[in-house]
Amino acid sequence: MNKKILLAGLGALLIYKGKDLFSSNTISGEGWDNLHPEVKARAKAVIKEANKHFKPYGLSVGVFEGVRSIDKQQQEMRQGDSFIKDALRSYHVWGLAVDFVFIDVKGNWTWEPITNKDTAWYEYVTNYFTGDGNRQAWNELGAIIKKQGFEWGGDWRNFDGPHAQLTTFGRSRDLIAQYGEPENLFYSWA
Repeated sequence: MNKKILLAGLGALLIYKGKDLFSSNTISGEGWDNLHPEVKARAKAVIKEANKHFKPYGLSVGVFEGVRSIDKQQQEMRQGDSFIKDALRSYHVWGLAVDFVFIDVKGNWTWEPITNKDTAWYEYVTNYFTGDGNRQAWNELGAIIKKQGFEWGGDWRNFDGPHAQLTTFGRSRDLIAQYGEPENLFYSWA
């Protein structure tokens, strides 16, 4: 595929499937609306910088998921998609975490950006990088995430490249002690 056509086809920096990437119904699969305002602001900054960084490679970044209900978090735990043992320990249920995921040139979410051979990212990592191209993409995104003050799941023993959480409001055990349930914290944002 011609690189000029590919880059021109990406459109405006923050447009996804013809819509403003920052509108609440296109930025994420679910859970954007109830995020803490500070998390939203920092997530927007991550997306802006990440999209500028990855645009030349035919990739963009969006928030795949934000707030999860306790039931949804428990489901994630049962499926082995979350390593925590108590749903209230997840920053997702508190509205203080997001999962950033790559978006390919076709507008599809992708956790493995190197698998799309039509992107300049594939060309870059196969020609100029000798390590794992997917891990390289996550590490570069992780650096952008951390610049915005998030704790990044890619630094954890159980690598979670998409995950970013804002711990400036306290550790999850402190949130539980202070608010009991996430809804009590949500009400304090109004």
